[in-house]
Amino acid sequence: MYSDSCFICATPFHIMTAVNLVFSRGLDADLYLLNRFPGSKEVASLLEEQHIFRNVIWCDDSELVKKYLKGGNPYITKIKEVSSYCFADRISRQILKSWDYTAVFIPWKYILYRLICYPIIKRKKTIDVFYYDEGVASYAAPYMLSTSVVEKGLAHLFFGKPMGACIHKIFLYSPDLYRSLNPEAKWISVCKIDIPQHKDYTKILNLIFRSSANTDMNAPVLILETLRIDLDFSAEENSLLDRAYQMVFHRFGKENVLVKRHPRDGSALHPDIHYYPNSSVPIELICANNDMSEKVIVCFSSTAAATPKLLFDQEPYVILLYKLVNEERIKTQEASYYTACQQLYRQNNRFFIPENEAQFSEALLTIQNQIEAGRRE
Repeated sequence: MYSDSCFICATPFHIMTAVNLVFSRGLDADLYLLNRFPGSKEVASLLEEQHIFRNVIWCDDSELVKKYLKGGNPYITKIKEVSSYCFADRISRQILKSWDYTAVFIPWKYILYRLICYPIIKRKKTIDVFYYDEGVASYAAPYMLSTSVVEKGLAHLFFGKPMGACIHKIFLYSPDLYRSLNPEAKWISVCKIDIPQHKDYTKILNLIFRSSANTDMNAPVLILETLRIDLDFSAEENSLLDRAYQMVFHRFGKENVLVKRHPRDGSALHPDIHYYPNSSVPIELICANNDMSEKVIVCFSSTAAATPKLLFDQEPYVILLYKLVNEERIKTQEASYYTACQQLYRQNNRFFIPENEAQFSEALLTIQNQIEAGRRE
């Protein structure tokens, strides 16, 4: 028997957010987990054992995406995305076990999520589609709540109305941050996602992700690796990022630095680097297990740099490297998001966005001195 509501998830962060919503709002829902990170099938099985959701369904969508949505180049991909509206019923049926849902929670307006929802929209007079927190894209992508002329035309032709007509509410960890970055979006209802007060909350999440409250974050510095292949970094950009990491190792010592790989990173491990033991564990769970206030997080750019503050009001030292590597890689809205997160800090000398190696070196020294001063107090 399927619920009236469902979540579509693709990342560990999505799962954790879905769990937070179910616990904090008392929802009865199914959860569909797409095959987007190593070990996702096992996570789905472990999640099902916790009985948080009525049903947990793991979906291997890789062949479906390849067949209907991905091309050899951006032009073919765009053509396939447009033509995919003709196959929405077929695509949705390969994911969903029921079309009787009256509420569907999706992280953002990725084409696959829309295609999953459209057949339900076509058949039901009343259905609510809710966005839930995707990270930086939820706050810094103004097109999230807009509908292009092409999509409007296709949606009206095939399904009677665009998905945007069914979206009246979004669930975010920081509605205030969203309002400050999107003052024009006054019509949308923005609801806060609370961290559940359930006594076994952290224990349950640790079981789902095979994490440990005792051994996870046993180093003062955490490097969050970006998925470079997705960004198609140039040789110069790779070199700048690698050099920045070497500067971290030199300043704090390799034995004091953990590198957390991106969940979809399948590249070879370096034998002389200490890696975080489970790349699928979301940084937010690390924060739930540990007080990150005196830790150091270094990354190119990542939602995970902001969520310790947004979810747990923890203020770790943060260094973002996107200006140092190539500022043009980051859109203006995303840069505004990081600046706004920096301004949320009570201690603004803990959040750095260096523009060059000299500023980065100075930030590392400042952090090291602050940590040592704190130990002497």
